[in-house]
Amino acid sequence: MADALRGSMDAAEYKHVCLGLLFLKYISDAFEEKHAALLAEKTQGADPGDPDEYRAQSIFWVPPEARWAHLKAQARQPTIGQLVDDAMAGIERDNPALKGVLPKDYARPALDKQRLGQLIDQQENWLKHAGGDYHLWVTVRKVFFEAYKEIENLWEILSPSPELRDYIATFKGLAQLYAAVRNAYSDKVGFVADLAYKTRRLIEENATQAGLGRLTKSITFDVKTLESLKGENGPDEGKVFNLVRGLQKDIDDDPSAAPVLNPLKDRADRILKDLESRKIDGLAAMDLLAALAAEKEAAMKTAKESGLSVRAFSVFWVLRDDAALKESGISPMDLAKEAEALFARFPNAVVNPDEQRRLRAGLYRPLLALQKDERSRVVEVVIATLLAE
Repeated sequence: MADALRGSMDAAEYKHVCLGLLFLKYISDAFEEKHAALLAEKTQGADPGDPDEYRAQSIFWVPPEARWAHLKAQARQPTIGQLVDDAMAGIERDNPALKGVLPKDYARPALDKQRLGQLIDQQENWLKHAGGDYHLWVTVRKVFFEAYKEIENLWEILSPSPELRDYIATFKGLAQLYAAVRNAYSDKVGFVADLAYKTRRLIEENATQAGLGRLTKSITFDVKTLESLKGENGPDEGKVFNLVRGLQKDIDDDPSAAPVLNPLKDRADRILKDLESRKIDGLAAMDLLAALAAEKEAAMKTAKESGLSVRAFSVFWVLRDDAALKESGISPMDLAKEAEALFARFPNAVVNPDEQRRLRAGLYRPLLALQKDERSRVVEVVIATLLAE
């Protein structure tokens, strides 16, 4: 398709034009296919006008002004460039995952609108050679979604000069290998952040703490340790400080448990603050921490009995008292199990935007009984909990 425009622009320009239109055609065709299926199921409660019906199947919602049939009908108009820009803007507006990704410069004077209209009007079968199976285009979508701005100079191969055409298969293989290796082994943090984290841990584990008048070390925050400390000599203030610090170490050692432990840590910090300001004495502070330790052990016992991973159990724990889920009859435990299954399918979602989008889309399905705003809120809570680092 790029050859239709190549005569009026250089490679660095025409590849952007073609790639954007290719993506627009792809998502519009996928949308229309799902729209037709929902229309057929309307008597069974399906809603073709609900964007979440599409997101639940990993399909982008395409607003009316961005659908291919609308653009094709206007292809010969001199305003076609602005219409395409409006279509891209509408897609970004209704699909936050694409915000700032799509090209929106088809209305620029330098772009030949007649050639642009011809390209849209004539290329009805861009994706038909895939046999109608849009899953065969997952590589195209991945490259567009993840690496659009990173491999600009490589996209000359979309419409190569004759001497490059023998190398297309080799390039595709290398591109797929590169994406697989990058997704599997991408670092989660940079060198500076990793160094800062290790330095902080080194200081925490070895430094002398001032303010309570004694050397401190991290200890385990549990009922057994707390009962043991009660029988030891020494001021209760130092024991309280060590226990709170031990709870922080539990969170540092297993960040995925933070959604369960952070609320306990906040309450423990308030107990320590009240102790330091003399609102309570050391004995009262130890009793309050004992209640927190018992609550922590109860949560950990429930987590073990659930059979869920720490991340999935955190989803249950955060949403266990959610009013919207209770009202809709959705079990937080069942939702946590569904989240765990989806996370197993998309294990690189923390660093891979495409896998994260599919994970997010999969979470809409078990939440269709919720109102739209509540559904989006719960999905964001689950994503933040699952992907916490």
